[in-house]
Amino acid sequence: MRRFFLRVLVVAFAVCAFSGASLVRAAEPLQMQLDSPFGIGVKPLTIQTKSGRWFPVAVNLKNNGEPVSGRLEMRLESSAGNSSRSASFYSDVDLPTTGNKTVWLYGRGEGNELDRASVTFSGRGFKTLRQTVELKPIESFQRIVLTLSDSGERLGFLRGLRDRKLAVAERLREIEQAENYGGSNQASKTIRQFLQPVSTSRIGIPDRAIGLEAADLLFARDFAQSALRPEQVAALRGYVTLGGTMIIAGGADWQRLANSPLRDMMPLNVSGSSVATPAETATLVRRYVPQGVLTGGDRLGGAPVVLLRGTLNAESSRVALQNNTLIAARDWGAGRVLELAFDPASPPFLGWDGQGALWSDLVNNRAQTVRLESVNENGLDDTVNYGYDYQNRQRDLQGAGALLSVIRRLPQLQTPPTSVIAWFLALYVFCLVPLNYFILRGLDKRELAWVTIPVVAIAFSIFAYGAARRIKGVELLARHINIVQSSGQSGEARADSMLWIYSPRKTSYTIASTDARMTFSDYLQGGEGYNEAPATSLSLRQPDASRAFRVEDVPVKMWDEAQFVGQSALSVGKGVQLIGDKNNLRVLNKTGFDLRGAVLVAGTGVWKCGDLRDGAAASPQLLGTGGGKDDMVNRVASAAGLDKLFPSQRVTRSSGQGFADSTLRDLAIATLRAAWKPNNARVENLLFAWGTTPVSPLQVEGETPRQQNVTLYIFRVASKQPL
Repeated sequence: MRRFFLRVLVVAFAVCAFSGASLVRAAEPLQMQLDSPFGIGVKPLTIQTKSGRWFPVAVNLKNNGEPVSGRLEMRLESSAGNSSRSASFYSDVDLPTTGNKTVWLYGRGEGNELDRASVTFSGRGFKTLRQTVELKPIESFQRIVLTLSDSGERLGFLRGLRDRKLAVAERLREIEQAENYGGSNQASKTIRQFLQPVSTSRIGIPDRAIGLEAADLLFARDFAQSALRPEQVAALRGYVTLGGTMIIAGGADWQRLANSPLRDMMPLNVSGSSVATPAETATLVRRYVPQGVLTGGDRLGGAPVVLLRGTLNAESSRVALQNNTLIAARDWGAGRVLELAFDPASPPFLGWDGQGALWSDLVNNRAQTVRLESVNENGLDDTVNYGYDYQNRQRDLQGAGALLSVIRRLPQLQTPPTSVIAWFLALYVFCLVPLNYFILRGLDKRELAWVTIPVVAIAFSIFAYGAARRIKGVELLARHINIVQSSGQSGEARADSMLWIYSPRKTSYTIASTDARMTFSDYLQGGEGYNEAPATSLSLRQPDASRAFRVEDVPVKMWDEAQFVGQSALSVGKGVQLIGDKNNLRVLNKTGFDLRGAVLVAGTGVWKCGDLRDGAAASPQLLGTGGGKDDMVNRVASAAGLDKLFPSQRVTRSSGQGFADSTLRDLAIATLRAAWKPNNARVENLLFAWGTTPVSPLQVEGETPRQQNVTLYIFRVASKQPL
């Protein structure tokens, strides 16, 4: 009997083993797949990031089971476990039966410290899905070129270009100086990659502009722009409006541009395409190919060069090639659109020796935007971010930190004089010991010292706390600064916002905005010292169609400060226009805002326009020309009437009440130094103005702080002839 049962068990085991080989595991009802237009690796997904810039992750969810609801969250962490900081970005998702949904999550690169993102989808009634994303930041001197194409990138050759003009000059110079420190010559031997190309198809374009923020150049190639979804169109427009540079490739397929939903941003009114004339081809060769013995490929003698044909938009200009519309530029918002009549990623340009000089031209004609987190006394720096990467912290304190140092000048943050503290301690000791002793001895009640000593201590503690409340204040204070930047009649502007708060108590605050397009540029609070990175774990709710980002439950200590930086696209009507010629010039304000203290800077001339109400025009008065930057800044400050800001609160700078004067002056210095140079077809001019109403405000939810506001307007306007 025993042998019989053993045989049965052996046979059953064999049958199970045989049948198990043919079993197919049932697919999970929920599946999650990750992707990103900045992806450079697949298993696991690796994303090329840039410090202080947002990056997108497309989360593709597939449901073959019952309807589910859950929370999709991306948490940024340090893979080495050497950081006490983290940030989570979440969105609530409803997934119906047999439903597929793509949800975009956005995170912000924070240097080398947070180098991993964990993406989870969790909820009741289903198993939590989890995947990991690796984050790979580029070097500070590198630039990211993102190609949008349905036929592939074809820009891999950019990695091999060695023209130093392609790099972020200041960062490259700093690194080479560090390498050469001590007399070594390592920098000259190092082979560097200045451009990092990545690519995605039309489907991979995210649904918000911040998903493209990490791209220094956006190269739009051969895809049907009319097939873009409305949110993708808004993302591309927003990318340029916020200061990005989009390069649009031309070529034979001109209909995709003529019917594009982005055509109002383009420099050319496209009407067709045709093969380039020998003169046009020769113009490209002379401009970009090094002189010497040229091969047939150098002369673009392979496949025909097909060019777009059309007329130049009134607000557009030619780039470098003076008599040929082969490369055209148009400012839009705070950014710029460059349109090429040809496609440099198609034959006969593939392998062409002129690619290096061509891309140097494109890089150096990109938009140069003054970001609130990068304003500094040395002028524009488009790579300094208000982040907390250890290597950049010293630099940041010289940039946005300089602006914050002006904002912080108020009595509540000042330490009481040493003499006051010394007299208070001396009085406390005198009352606690000698006075207390002699009084008790005179009353012959020295045994009551155990009662009087605590009473004296408590009394002085109450007095000290009351004095501190009087000095430090009991109100929530806020200072709000906006910078609004736009171009001509583009109708859109970039609005940078900084909200600084001073808390009278230890609590947590939630920072939000009524502007659905508002994005936070700064969410991880840094320490006071260069080496400090305090423990911080913040949660940001991802935006939907009607809400902006929210920074939730930010802890602030009692009588301490915190600052928040955000950016948004803003409607500015038809912008600022110059009417007439040099002898009969008028400045027309059609922004929708009243511009106070308007000043026009043209070349080395400063023109006073006065206060410009919405819809009004003014004839500017020339205040003077020539002189250095400092002379120009002084003339701008005088003509703008900065002393009119908060006149009833003008006390002394040390009291902190006159902060707006200094703030606008610092911003004016930075923007003047960053002013674009005139190009061949037009003269670019800057119009400065200010106001006391925040146009794109950040708000402390549930609180009504005592607030001061200042907004600086900067418009790039073109005139047909030099002023």
